[in-house]
Amino acid sequence: MRISINWIKDYVDLSGIDIDKLAYKFTMSTAEIEEVYKMGADVKNVVAGKILTCEPVENSKKLHKLTVDVGDETVQCVCGAPNAREGIIVPFAKLGGSVVGMDKIEHVKLAGVDSYGMCCSGKEIGFSDDHSGIMELPEEVTPGTDIKEILELDDTIIEIDNKSLTNRPDLLGHYGIAREIAAITGRKLSPMPFKPLDTYKNLSAIPVEIQSEHIRERIAQFDGKLYMELGGKLFDDHHASRVLPGFKPDSKLRMLAQLRSSIEIIIVVSSGAMPSPSLAPSEIPASRRFHSAASPP
Repeated sequence: MRISINWIKDYVDLSGIDIDKLAYKFTMSTAEIEEVYKMGADVKNVVAGKILTCEPVENSKKLHKLTVDVGDETVQCVCGAPNAREGIIVPFAKLGGSVVGMDKIEHVKLAGVDSYGMCCSGKEIGFSDDHSGIMELPEEVTPGTDIKEILELDDTIIEIDNKSLTNRPDLLGHYGIAREIAAITGRKLSPMPFKPLDTYKNLSAIPVEIQSEHIRERIAQFDGKLYMELGGKLFDDHHASRVLPGFKPDSKLRMLAQLRSSIEIIIVVSSGAMPSPSLAPSEIPASRRFHSAASPP
C-alpha cells in the first residue's frame, strides 16, 4: 500500500520531522515500510506553456514546429506528440531544466529545425504513466507558472507491506495511517472532514438495464438485493456508486482520470449515459484536488 506524505500532512503537522527517520519508527512500531520514494526531485525548470502556433515540419510525418508562450518569453520547439495543437496549455521544460529520464534539456536540431525546450507528457514530469502525448493542463493556468505549483509534484511516497497490516484494518487508508503517525510522533490529529450523505438524498433515480445474462444470474444469487433507490444510489451488499447530476469531466478532473496515481487511486470520469463511480470536486480535500504522481519504478 502506498501512502502520500503530502496527504498525511492534511491531518498531522509533520514540520521538523525527518521522514526517513519516521519511516524507521513506523517499521519498528507498527508495520514494515518497504520503500520510500522521493517524487518530483528530478523535475526542474518546467513551467506551463501555451502553444501559440503549430505547423508541420517539412519532410516529416509527425513532427511539428511550435511557438510556445512560457510567460517571460516565446520560444520555438519541435514536438512529435499527436495531440500538439494551437491554444492548449502544456508542461514545458525550458533550456537547462530536467525531467524524468533526462538530466538536462539542451538546444537540439530535429529535422533541421531548432528546438529550445520540450513539451512534456505526464510521464516525463513524474505525474502519471501516460506517454501517449503531451499533457494538457487546465486552460485557466497562466503561462510561466511553475509546474510544481500546479500539480504538487514534490512528495514522499511510503510503500507499506500489506501483509504487515492484516491484523490492522484501521490502517487501510490515509486517515488510519495519519492517526498512527500522530501517535508515534505525539502530534495532534486533525478531524477527518466528511460530507453527510443526506446531501444527495433527493437525487433523481436513473434507469438501469442489465443486458448480460451472466450478470442477471449473479444478481439472482443475491435474492434481488441489487436494486435502484430514489436518490440515485445503485447498490448491493458489496458495491456502491453514486450519480452526481450536472457533473462534467472538465480539464482538472481529466488530469486525475488519465493517470494511475502514486497511491493507486483511480477516479473514473464518464460523460456517457451510464454512471461511473466518481467524486465531486467539493468532496476532494482542497490540497488533494491536484495531487498525484506517477507510480514509483
